[in-house]
Amino acid sequence: MNSTIEIYDVNGKVMFSKSIFNQNQTIDLSSLATGIYYMKIVTLDNSTSVLKLITQ
Repeated sequence: MNSTIEIYDVNGKVMFSKSIFNQNQTIDLSSLATGIYYMKIVTLDNSTSVLKLITQ
């Protein structure tokens, strides 16, 4: 599985971007400030999912 993960702040600025190659990969988001973000996942077949993240 080859996917791309991008995390955006509420203004649409890309805060994090990474290609992942398996489903069990850990992503360190400790550098993000507390707030609301959106995570976009695009898979190899161009399926796209967007999830809301809330960091504390």
